[in-house]
This record gives sequence, C-alpha cells and structure tokens, in this order.
Amino acid sequence: MEKSIALICLGLVFLNVYLFTNEDRALYQQFKDQTSITATVSLLDKIAPWADRFSQLKSMHLKVHQTQIPEALGRFTNLEKLSVSVLYKGNKTLVLPKSIGALTQLKVLNLQACNIKQLPFEIGRLNLLEEVYLNNNELEYLPEEVANWTALKKIDLSHNNLVRLPTGVGSWTELEDIFLNNNQLKSLPNEIGSWKKINYLYLNTNQLESLPNSIKNLTNLKGLYIESNQFKGISIEVAQLERLEDILAKRNQIDSLVNVDKWRLPRLKHLDLSFNRLVKLPSSIQQLKTLTSLQLNRNWLETLPSSIGQLKELKTLSVANNGLKELPLGMGELKSLNRLNLRDNHLTVLPSDFCALSQLEKLDLSNNQLKKLPANLGNLQALYELNLNNNQLRILPTSLGDLKRLFSLYLRSNQLIELPNSIGNLSMLSALDLNYNRLILLPETIGGLKQLKTLELTSNRLKTLPTSIVQLKKLKTLSIEQNANPNYYNMVDELQHALPSTIIEY
Repeated sequence: MEKSIALICLGLVFLNVYLFTNEDRALYQQFKDQTSITATVSLLDKIAPWADRFSQLKSMHLKVHQTQIPEALGRFTNLEKLSVSVLYKGNKTLVLPKSIGALTQLKVLNLQACNIKQLPFEIGRLNLLEEVYLNNNELEYLPEEVANWTALKKIDLSHNNLVRLPTGVGSWTELEDIFLNNNQLKSLPNEIGSWKKINYLYLNTNQLESLPNSIKNLTNLKGLYIESNQFKGISIEVAQLERLEDILAKRNQIDSLVNVDKWRLPRLKHLDLSFNRLVKLPSSIQQLKTLTSLQLNRNWLETLPSSIGQLKELKTLSVANNGLKELPLGMGELKSLNRLNLRDNHLTVLPSDFCALSQLEKLDLSNNQLKKLPANLGNLQALYELNLNNNQLRILPTSLGDLKRLFSLYLRSNQLIELPNSIGNLSMLSALDLNYNRLILLPETIGGLKQLKTLELTSNRLKTLPTSIVQLKKLKTLSIEQNANPNYYNMVDELQHALPSTIIEY
C-alpha cells in the first residue's frame, strides 16, 4: 500500500516537472486566485486544464479572434458572469460551444454584437440566469429551452431578426425589463401575460399590428414603447394599465383615439402619437390629467379641442407639421406649459388668451401664416426662445420689449418693415435673426442689446446702420449681405474698427 502511494506521488511530481512548462506553471500561479479575468481563446485553452482549481474565478471577459469558441469554456463551471467580445473583422458567424450549458452558475451572460445566428439548445440549462444581453446579433429565433430561464429579470434581444418568440417565455415570471426593439416580430405570444413584474416593454421598430389581450395582466408596466410598427390604435387593454407612465407610439397607423373616456391611466405622463394619421383629437383627452408631455407632430389635425386646456400638468405640447388653421380658446389655461411647438401649420392668428401661458419658455411658431402678434405678447414673461421664421409679419407689438428673459429671437423670412423701439429692452438677447425681411432702418435703441452675439440682417433694404450698433461689444457675428447700402466698404471699415472682435459678413 505504501509503495502504491509513493508511486502515485512520484507520478504527480513527474507530471508537474515534465508535462507542464515553466510558462504553464507561471500562468497557473497568475490566475489561481483571480476572481475576474480577461482572456483570449488562446489563453482559455492554456488555463483550461486547471479550471477546476480556479474556485475563486467568477467573472470572465472572453476576447474572440476566430469564429468558434472552444468547448474548453465549459470547464469553468464556477463562472457567474461571462461576456464575449468579437475582435475579428467581417460578418462571419460566431458559433457557441455546446459546453456553454455546463456553466450552470451563470447569472449574467453578455453576448451582444457577436454575429450570432443561432443559440445551442444546451444554453437552456443555465437556469440561474438573471441578465442576458443578446442584442445586435443575427438571431431569427430562440430555442424552446430558454423557457428554463426562470430566474430571468432582464433580457436584451434588440437589433436581431426575430420573427417570433417561443411560447415558453411565459415562464419568465421574474422578468422586469425586456428589449425586443428592432426585430421583425409580427405578433407576441399570449404567454407574455405572465410577465407580471415587468416595468418596461420595448417593442419599437417591428411589424406588430396588435398586442395580445393578456397585456392587461402586466399590471406593473410603467413604459410601453411601440414606435415604428403598424398599430391602428391604443387598445382598451393597454388603456387599463394603471401604472403606465409612458406610451410612445409614433410612426404607426393610428387614425383615431377610441373610448378615451374609458381609459384608466391615472399616472400617464408622456404620450407620443407623432407620425400617425390622426384627423381629430377627442375632447375626452382632458381625462389624461397627469400628462406632462403630449407629442402630436406630423398628423392630419386641423383643430384641437378646447378641452386641451384642462391638462393642467402639461409642460410640453408639440403639434408641428399638421394642418392647424386656428387654436382653441382655452389654451391659455395650460399654466404649466413651458414648451410649445406649432411650427409648420396654417395659423393666421393666435387666440386672445394665448399670452396667458405665463410659464412658457420656448415657443416655435415658424412656418405658419401669421400676419400679426397679440398686443399683449409681453405677458409671456418666462419666454426664453421665440421662433417666428417664415410667417407674414409686417410689424411687431411694442410689448415685445417686455420679454426680459428672451435669449433667442428668430424672425427671418417675414415682411417686417420696422422694429419697435422697445426691442432695445431685451437685455438678455443673444441671437437676433432678421434675414430676408423689408427693413429700411433699425432703431437706435438696438444698442441696448448688450448681450447680443449674433445679428443677422441679410437681404433687407437697409441703407445704413444705427450709430449705436458700435455699443454691441459682445457681438461675434454681423451679417449685412444683400442690402441697399451703396457704401458697404466704408461702413464695414468703420464697424470693424469699432468692433474688432466681430466677424462681419457683407
């Protein structure tokens, strides 16, 4: 017996001395106590014989230079986190080893952007997985065995070629977040109704026309993202999810909002229906009292309901690129509104209560047909940016000078023949665009714009500039091209001498 033990010991000494090189032993010493390593496939092969001794090793980042990961990966059975990076060039497919199924302690698996077209069914053995990242691959389907991922909390499957999900995904009952955007999904299995812990559901950029009725079971859902699909409406099942805060549904085929009076969305904050086919907004929209952002860009709306003024929490309203001809009385009731985008419509006048929007900071009315502005425009005391480009304005109200916080004022491509003297009161103004108007002269008060950095005056009828312009010491750019001054060069020389830091375009 003693001889046998001695022979075994002698054999082990022989193996250590003669079969393992000094490099091998150095590698073993280097990694034996590591909890996390970054390895190439070559290094993986070299240290694999001692994998069972690396009991401390919990995390591995594997850098791959070829299209196949060796089966040796399966020896590192203590791993809890595995990430793979593909370093080879081209679009060659990466093949995962079947032995990946031996990594049964894995909790996090990151295989994003690895050119993977297929997952081995053995991957279903990883039943402790909590986070899986498979985004930016070429997957067309998932093996049915992923139903065993019963501990899954987060999975990213975005930017693949998935046409369906296996019915077994109903077993992902711990799921909190799933990213399915940018695939080719035409439908979802009814089993998704088991995802009762899910918070956010990302489905944008697919080919979905509807959601299964079981969506009503996702009672913890906070965000539903269905942009760029083929939905024709918001289903009543979705409209009963009382914890929903976001419904982002732009770029679909929604032509009407039905039964809004039956919607039960007491926490809804953001509703985006841009790039759809809406011709009318129902008056019952007023029921969405918690809305802070309503996006309706690029629809076919010609009017808005007066009840929109009841959205007291609304901070952002965007109805650009529609067919609006008028705004309703009642908009002035939007006391929380700070951003309003009405560009690219057919507006000719603004309602009498418009300037009651006391919190408004950014207003875009460009590309409309406005001929005049309300006399009480100056009541918009919080206004920071005002865009009135491409309208038909001839004069501006004197109260413009009351907009003490105004930082940017855009008035290009109108029919302005003069500016009010009060414009000099805009002491915070940094950018003033007056290109393509009919201005003959500017008021001397313009010298009061001490913070002005950009002044655009191209294509007007100016024969001279006010002497006070030399007071604009912070002016960086002055554009005076295509005006009526016959003594351009003399004027430019004088200006350049007075404002040496200003770039003058003429």
